[in-house]
Amino acid sequence: YTTLSRSSVRDPDNCINWARCIRVCIEVQGIGAWGYVGRGLGMQIAPPFDGPLQETDCETCGQCLTACPTGALGPKRAGLRAPAP
Repeated sequence: YTTLSRSSVRDPDNCINWARCIRVCIEVQGIGAWGYVGRGLGMQIAPPFDGPLQETDCETCGQCLTACPTGALGPKRAGLRAPAP
């Protein structure tokens, strides 16, 4: 998993590409910080060009965390740290 912000993490292994995070970010927030990256079996949901979320217009509203049905996007828990790059 990777750290998205001081309060949230992303675990792409849990993602089922359902795109609720994309829809809520575009349709509710009007931002578009999430999208599809790649094609075919390698397609995944990530920030544009698979870059850091901090380089998008993300407002850290938490709507994508709430919309994610699998926990691929979620709040950072106490003591949980992302692996070093």
